[in-house]
Amino acid sequence: MISGATAIAVVPMSELGTELVARWSEAQLADPRTDSPFYRPEYFQLLDDAMRTDRGAGRIEVGVIPDAEDDRFAFLPFQRESRWRAGPPGRSLTDYQGLVGHAARASVVDLLRVAGVDEWRFDHVPVTQTELEPWFGPREPSPLIDLRDGYEAWAVKRRLIAELEYKRRRLARDMGPVRFEPTVCDPAVLARLAGWKSAQFQRTGKRDLFAVPWIRTVAEQLLTVTGAQFGGRLSALYAGDDLVAAHLGMTSGQIWHWWISAYDHNWSRRSPGAILLLEMVRSASVQGTPVIDLGKGTQLYKTRFANAELMLTAGLVRRHGLLIDLRRVVRERRGALRRRKPARLPTSGEPVNHEARRALGWPAAVR
Repeated sequence: MISGATAIAVVPMSELGTELVARWSEAQLADPRTDSPFYRPEYFQLLDDAMRTDRGAGRIEVGVIPDAEDDRFAFLPFQRESRWRAGPPGRSLTDYQGLVGHAARASVVDLLRVAGVDEWRFDHVPVTQTELEPWFGPREPSPLIDLRDGYEAWAVKRRLIAELEYKRRRLARDMGPVRFEPTVCDPAVLARLAGWKSAQFQRTGKRDLFAVPWIRTVAEQLLTVTGAQFGGRLSALYAGDDLVAAHLGMTSGQIWHWWISAYDHNWSRRSPGAILLLEMVRSASVQGTPVIDLGKGTQLYKTRFANAELMLTAGLVRRHGLLIDLRRVVRERRGALRRRKPARLPTSGEPVNHEARRALGWPAAVR
């Protein structure tokens, strides 16, 4: 599919082709609504390459929506979650989702028809993507550290700086001089970060993302990507000779996205993770990325560091029709039954689950 095309198409990410990748890049750079590394084609190429090497991880597809009036395209990357449902590529990894470029609301629904899915869910779409407004649901802020007026303008209202400077001095007294490296390419640092993060997931009862092979591959490959419009950046905080905190993020243009961070839990009382973030703030303008996007969430450290925010929303785009709605009712009914205890023939003296028998098509039980 190239210039002049008038029909919506769905293309595997691996088969998109250089012309459409270039069109995607142009659309992303021209639209301030998609000013994030999570909208760059290179990000989705990286994800797709890693997922296709991990059996069962799926693949990324791209909906390409042409604009007949000006020979432009809008792009919607997605990943199939089931036969009838799609969601964001990379699932919980992708902190921004939605369209790249402009499209009519009807075109988004038509895209689902071409893709052969009934629903597309999202949970990190900026509210500025008004094409998706009919399906907007709950909203949550994505805090930002905006340094375009300079570090001093940001720092003047940040009381936490004095607190972190005190902890930094205590950390240096305990372990040795503290130093920050904004960009390191050492796989050993990444491995240490992954180990800390896995331990954090275990402590909090969350799924260990670094136990997923394709996610580890994405993190490792990011170390080799250094482009101006899309790159990975691994940063490290040392005390003496010891690594005490690390962060793996992505950059695009003026944006540095805060993504995967962890620290040595033995030194948690000295807040090494927060000290690392403060050092990132101090170096951001020098690195050419004066906006640090902290990602969706209202954690205390984000609210203390942030001086701006972008509202994100979650929702579900649905197609409608007699057959589609019937399929949806059947799926929801089956899902409700699966969440219950498995239906079975009752033993002697056990009450009969008549509703479950009817749903499964079993003969009516004698009451």
